[in-house]
Amino acid sequence: YNSSTANRWHLDKIQSESAWDLCQGLPSVKIAIVDNAIDISHPDLVNKVVAAIDLADGDNDPIPPQNTTIWSHGTHTSGLAAGHTNNSVGIASISYNCSLIAVKAGRDDDGGQGATHMYEGITWAADNGADVISLSLGGPNYHITMQMVIDYAYNKGIVIVAAAGNNGDGAEDANNVNYIGYPAACNHVISVGATNGNDKSASFSEFGTWIDVVAPGGYQNDGGLLDLLLGRSVYSTFMGNTYGKMQGTSMACPIVAGLCGLMLAADTNMSVEQVEAYLKATCDNIESLQDVARQGMVGAGRINAFRAIQMVQANISPLYADFTSNASYIGEGGTVNFFDESIGTPTSWLWSFPGGTPASSTDQNPSGILYSTYGSYNVTLIVSDGTHFDTITKPAFITVQQAIESAWTEQASGFTSMYRGAYRMSITSSSNAWVSAVDGTTGNPLKDFTRTLDGGNLWTPGAVAVVGSIAIANISAINDNLAWVAMYPTSAAGGKVYRTDNGGANWTQQGAIMFTNTASFLNVIHFFNENEGFCMGDPVNNEFEIYYTTDGGTTWNPVAAANSPDAQSGEMGWTGVYDASGNTAYFGTNLGRIYKSVDKGITWTVTTASGLTDISDLAFSSNSTGMAIQKVYDTGTGAITSTTVKLTIDGGNTWSTITPAGPFWKSDICAVPGISGKYFSVGSDGAASGSAHYGSSYSLDYGANWLPIDTGIQYISVQFLNDTIGWAGGFNLNASQGGIYKWDDFGTFVPQKEISRSDVKVYPNPANDMLHVELKDNTSSPEVIFVVDMVGRIVFNQTVSGNIENISIDISHLQSGMYTLVVYGKTEKQNIRFVKN
Repeated sequence: YNSSTANRWHLDKIQSESAWDLCQGLPSVKIAIVDNAIDISHPDLVNKVVAAIDLADGDNDPIPPQNTTIWSHGTHTSGLAAGHTNNSVGIASISYNCSLIAVKAGRDDDGGQGATHMYEGITWAADNGADVISLSLGGPNYHITMQMVIDYAYNKGIVIVAAAGNNGDGAEDANNVNYIGYPAACNHVISVGATNGNDKSASFSEFGTWIDVVAPGGYQNDGGLLDLLLGRSVYSTFMGNTYGKMQGTSMACPIVAGLCGLMLAADTNMSVEQVEAYLKATCDNIESLQDVARQGMVGAGRINAFRAIQMVQANISPLYADFTSNASYIGEGGTVNFFDESIGTPTSWLWSFPGGTPASSTDQNPSGILYSTYGSYNVTLIVSDGTHFDTITKPAFITVQQAIESAWTEQASGFTSMYRGAYRMSITSSSNAWVSAVDGTTGNPLKDFTRTLDGGNLWTPGAVAVVGSIAIANISAINDNLAWVAMYPTSAAGGKVYRTDNGGANWTQQGAIMFTNTASFLNVIHFFNENEGFCMGDPVNNEFEIYYTTDGGTTWNPVAAANSPDAQSGEMGWTGVYDASGNTAYFGTNLGRIYKSVDKGITWTVTTASGLTDISDLAFSSNSTGMAIQKVYDTGTGAITSTTVKLTIDGGNTWSTITPAGPFWKSDICAVPGISGKYFSVGSDGAASGSAHYGSSYSLDYGANWLPIDTGIQYISVQFLNDTIGWAGGFNLNASQGGIYKWDDFGTFVPQKEISRSDVKVYPNPANDMLHVELKDNTSSPEVIFVVDMVGRIVFNQTVSGNIENISIDISHLQSGMYTLVVYGKTEKQNIRFVKN
C-alpha cells in the first residue's frame, strides 16, 4: 500500500491490512478534518475531498497561505484520516475509500498555530454531511460554548474524535504538566492519546483516567535518541505535493477518526455510542507496558483496526435504537420532546428519563418531559421489533441550567436628566466604554453620551456640542480619548461626522462635503483602528452613500459605484444597524438585504437572508458567524407582532432559520466576539407599552435555546467586548442612580497572572464528600475561592484572608461530575479542575 515499511509502521501496528481484507471503506462515509488549513490539491487528497471551506476567509479554499511545516499540520492529519489509498502515490490511510471534508479553521495571520474558527468548523462540518469529525487541536481551557458546539454535532449522530494534548512531560508548559485537554475531555468526544511503536505512551502525550483510547502518534520504536535523530515519527501528506513526518496526539487523533470511518463503512447504521463501544472493546491491552505513572491512564488501550471491523461485522443487526430531541440545553422547569429515530421496524419503545417527569414512557415520541433541577442527565431508549432488542443510552444528553445570579452590577450612567437611556455602545477595553443617550420619555436619540475610564465605577456624561436638530446615530471609539460619532438630522436630510481626540471635550467635524444631498441620511460609522474606518448613509442616485478613510478621517473617499451593489427601489439603511469583526463589516437595509465588506469598507457585496424583508438587528461573533433579525411592529400599539431570526456560519452566503426557545428578549441582541454560539438578548418581550415584561438572557447554542439571567429591568441595549467584558444599558433615575449594568461573571477580581501551581494544592482528586485546598506558600494573598460547575454556575464561594493556609470544602451535596476550583488573588488567579465522584 504505497509506503515503505518505515513509513507505514503506524498502519502495521493497528493491523490495517487485515482490516482492509474485511472492509475498504465507502465514499459515502465522510470524515471532516477541522484544522489550521488543508492542501486539497495534494495528489493524495485531491480525489478524496467532497466539501471544503475556509471559515477564516469566508471562501471555499482551505489551502494554507504558506508552505511551512506548521501550516502543513492540517494536510498531515487529513492524509492520516482519509488519504488516497492504493493509488501508487505516497501514503495510505486507515479509512481507505472514505471521503474527506476539509475545514480550514485557522487565520492566515496566526502563523498556522491556531484554529480560531474551531466552533464554526465543527458546526459547518456537522451541517455539511460529516459522519466523523477529527479535531487535532485544543488545550487546557474549557468553555461551556465548546461543549454546546460539540453537542450540536453529537446530536446529529456524528462521531467526534479529539487529540488529548502534548504536554504529558511538561515540555510545552512546565507550569501545567499533563493538563486535561479540551475539547478532548468534553462529553461525547473520543479522547485520544499517542503511543510509540513499542506500545508505550509517548512521553509528550497527555495521560489520565479521562483518556478513551490511544493510537500511534509518537515514534516508530521507543521514542529514544535514535528515533529523535532520524525523525522516525508518523509519515503523511505535507502541503506542496510533498510528504513528511510529525509526531503528536494530533497524529493519533485522525488515525482513530479514520478507523471510526472504516467502522461506519462496515455498518452504516451504527450509532455514535456503538462506534465508541466497539472501538474500545477491541483495543489491545497495553497496560503492562506502561511506566508506573501511566498505569491505568491510557484508556481502553491501543486501537486495533482488524478486531474493530471484526466486531462490527459480527454484530450487524436489523434493529438499532436511536433518538433525538428538540432541545439539549434548557433552563430549570423546561420541557423536552423526544423523537424515535431507530433503524428497523420497532413495535415497542421503553424510554428512561432520569431527572425528568415522567421518568419513563412507552410512547414512540414522548413529549413534554419536564426537567426541574439543574444538572446533566442521561436518556435511555430500548426498542423491540418482537424478535430483536436494542438499547441506547446517551450520556449527559440533557443539560438543565440555572439562571445566572447577580450577573449584572448596576452602575450610574451619570446623566443628570431623569430617564436617560444608555443606547448605542462602543467598548474598547475592560476599563473604557462610550455610550450614547436616548430620551426615555420620547424615545428620541440625543447628542449626549457618557464615558467610563475605570470599568464603570464612574461614568462621566458629555455632549457633542453642535448646533441644530441633530442626534447621535452611533459612536465608534478606539480608546479612552479617540472616538467618532455619526450624527443625523432629526427633521431633515443629511448627516455629519465628528471626531474627538480628547475624550469628548471637543469635537471636530470631518468630511464637510459628505451627506449634503437632499436624499442623504447618515446611519453608521465604524473604525477598525485609529486610521481605517467607514461611514454609511442612505442611497443617493441608487447607490448607498458610503465613504472610507485610511488616515483617521482627515480624508474621506467615496466608495466607487462599481464597488457597491446598486440599491433597490425604496431601499435604505437604519441608524446603528450594523456589526463588524476583524476587517469585515455588515449593515442591514429595510428590504432585508445585508451589505458586507471584507476590506474595511472599501468594497461591498450584498446578500439576502431568505424570508427576511427587513433587517432590525445584526450580531456577528466573527467575520463568518452571525445573526440577522427582523422585527415586525404594530404601528398602533408599538408591540412587536413577530420576530424572525436567521443564522449564518459562512459569512452570509447561506442562512438558516432559528426558532428561539426560552426567554428571548427583543429590544437588543449582541454576539460575544470570538465565542461562536454565545449571544445575549435584553429588553422587552415585545408586548405593547404598559403590558410588556422585561429582562435579559443568554444563548450558548447559536440562539436556539435561551437561558434566563433576570427579569424586571428595562434594558434597551447590550454589547460585549469579549467573554467577560460587557455592559447593558437601561434608564437612569438621576445622575447617581442607575442606567448602566456591567457584566460580572466572577466577582470583582481581575487576574493579571497565574498563581504558581506549586502555591495551590487540591486533594483528593477525584473527591467524594470533602475537597481540601492547601495554600502551600500563601504569598499570593488569596481573596476569594470559587467552585464552578461545568455549566458555569458558582456552587461555592468563600472570602479568604491572607493568613489562612488550609480550607476544606463540603462537596457532598454536589452531583457527580467535573468542577473547577478558582482561586483569586489580588492580582493573580489559578484554575484547577477536579472530579466529584
